[in-house]
Amino acid sequence: MKKLFAIAALSIGFAVAASAQDSTATTHKRDKAKSELNLTKEQQTQIKSMHAEYKQKYAALKADSSLTADQRKQQYKALHQEQQNKMNTILTPEQQSKLKEMKKQKVSQTRQHIKELNLTQDQQAQWKSINKEYKDKMMALKNDKTLNDQQRKDQFKSINRERMDKVKGILNDDQKAKLAEFRKDRHQGRMHNAQRLTPNA
Repeated sequence: MKKLFAIAALSIGFAVAASAQDSTATTHKRDKAKSELNLTKEQQTQIKSMHAEYKQKYAALKADSSLTADQRKQQYKALHQEQQNKMNTILTPEQQSKLKEMKKQKVSQTRQHIKELNLTQDQQAQWKSINKEYKDKMMALKNDKTLNDQQRKDQFKSINRERMDKVKGILNDDQKAKLAEFRKDRHQGRMHNAQRLTPNA
């Protein structure tokens, strides 16, 4: 049970390490969801508007200095559930089921990759510490209103490279090779989806 919790805790950081360097990964993820869920134009517009609305709500919650860490955590949880409920009003029952299945497959794949790395207890503790440090850095960058889109994108790339260097520093050669293979597979998958979604000239 303890090992399962450790794997679950590392999964979020692994996903970031493997793919989310910049807005390109997010774009591919949204394009894939749009394709597999077969969203209508109206649904796409509604979802885009919803994302913009909740982006502001999350930013306001993060900036609320009157909250304790526990209060902020609880309100993030409630806001996430509220957003999920709103998403469900936009999607059909079939699309809701498909989205749940897509999420389950992604979590399952990520956990399998974590297990295949065969991290020691010490490596798991170090990885979690790195996750926490760079999650805070990326959130601060995301909320920095002084940057334009290109500057933010460049800094995201820089922070992620720095983060990956730290992650590689706690891995042995075999683990580094496996991580590189996982990242390559994700990149090829995104490129395949991009090509499939691009209309023929």
